Amino acid sequence: MFSEFVDYLQNNISQEGFLPGISSQRIMAPFREGVADREFLPPPTAKQSSVLVLMIPEVTSFSLLYTVRSSKLRNHTNQISFPGGRADEMETPVETALREANEEIGLLASNIEVLGNLSPLYVPNSNSGISPVLSVLQKEQKYKLNEEEVDEVFTTNINLLQDSSILHFPMEYNNLKYSVPYWNVHSSIPLWGATAIITKELTTIWERFKNTL
Repeated sequence: MFSEFVDYLQNNISQEGFLPGISSQRIMAPFREGVADREFLPPPTAKQSSVLVLMIPEVTSFSLLYTVRSSKLRNHTNQISFPGGRADEMETPVETALREANEEIGLLASNIEVLGNLSPLYVPNSNSGISPVLSVLQKEQKYKLNEEEVDEVFTTNINLLQDSSILHFPMEYNNLKYSVPYWNVHSSIPLWGATAIITKELTTIWERFKNTL
């Protein structure tokens, strides 16, 4: 079933209108008074970043690889994220994602098949435009963590990331009260924010694919 899903992605991911985009992204976005209070599309002035959304094949589905950001970092410490970071000059999104994944967890580009990009996402707090690069792990390997950037690597099966599993916690930002959607996939850290928003687009595509079978 997973191989069929990969074929489905390869045949469609670059087609206009295939990606759910904002309609899916907003489901996991923090909101106040029922409205997602944020921009989703990166403006031209946004700093360019890229993350690697890595699918790990299983018998009938797949898992996603996540990291826990190191407490030594200045921003977004102890949060769940995809491997990734700021683009170097003249880098493509794929080059950035693969380089960062290698630097953070020792992931070898030769073990990965890149399928294409999910929808871009804007993170207003850091003025960052994120390009999510969707990929498949082709060969099992051991991860080597850069302890300055990553505290932990873990995986979560895609079927655990259901809409029915979405929880919410309250948060105050700039004297405004928000409700924050999250998934409980880690023993102590919620999966929320940009990483959850990107994840939601992929879960939407997965559910759409299953409905075609």
